[in-house]
Amino acid sequence: MRENGIDMWITVRKEGLDDPLTPDFGPGYVNPIGYYIFTDRGGDRVERAALGIGGYLLAGNGAYDIVSGNFDLREFVAERDPERIGLNMGSNIGAADGLSHTGYQHLAETLGEPWASRFVSAEKLVSDFGSRRVASEIAGFAEAGEISRELAERPSRTKSSRPASRRYGTWHGGSWTGCSSVSPT
Repeated sequence: MRENGIDMWITVRKEGLDDPLTPDFGPGYVNPIGYYIFTDRGGDRVERAALGIGGYLLAGNGAYDIVSGNFDLREFVAERDPERIGLNMGSNIGAADGLSHTGYQHLAETLGEPWASRFVSAEKLVSDFGSRRVASEIAGFAEAGEISRELAERPSRTKSSRPASRRYGTWHGGSWTGCSSVSPT
């Protein structure tokens, strides 16, 4: 987020209208509108909040610092007072253009000034988000690779590791003619 000059990134989710990044942010129930909000508060990690999005899969996965259905969006943003608020709107990357026009209007009306005038495109941030991995993802990929290697090195569980015999000849009405059976050694 810092590389892209964005202090807060808000992704809007509506019932029946998911942002393209919803699968990346985690499943949850929304009724009628919810937000994934990421805030750079100056520490060594980004604060992660899911407001108005709930369910055991989201609450129990440990990815979010705040999961709440009881919130005041304007108060939440005002407390953090971001200079630049990234929204998923862009002209070049489809996954970065998930904010509907009514979603934009809703944010602008709900937050009001001065925050509505601080909206910027999060297109570059979305691109960076999709192309980079965090340490826990890298560790997970390494673990999956190790499991794959162990499985590949296990002896076969079939009765014989020897390939089946091959027959060479011609098939005529239910039997092989002129064939020899060849077994590899």
